Amino acid sequence: MARWMLLALGLACQGLETQPVDYQVDILDPQPHGVAQVRLCVRNFLMRTQGARETNPNYLLAGAGDAFSLPLVVELMDANKALIAQAKVPELQSYVTARLISCENEACEPCTAPEAKTQNGDETWALAVRFLP
Repeated sequence: MARWMLLALGLACQGLETQPVDYQVDILDPQPHGVAQVRLCVRNFLMRTQGARETNPNYLLAGAGDAFSLPLVVELMDANKALIAQAKVPELQSYVTARLISCENEACEPCTAPEAKTQNGDETWALAVRFLP
């Protein structure tokens, strides 16, 4: 009995897996192998390119202003910056899911937007993207 109580107490003290964000996008596919970079792009608004993570493939984009009605494109690129796959979200919402589309058989058009800069103040927001196995 005492062992179970210690186990329950230990599980209750574990930290949370995620942090609160304004927008959460779950990609309902695992991140493919061979991905070198991940670009989060709010079309014509801002983008950020990050090195790909093999473990815990979660990515963050912070911005300022109203991005709620803008489309998001998640782009996966190889070491030569060629597009491997994209996930498109037509309009940001507080929580949304998306699927990857391979760029191997389909022509994928790269998203364009200015590079993201550090944002501070009351108008800032955070967007988290994670790949689910």
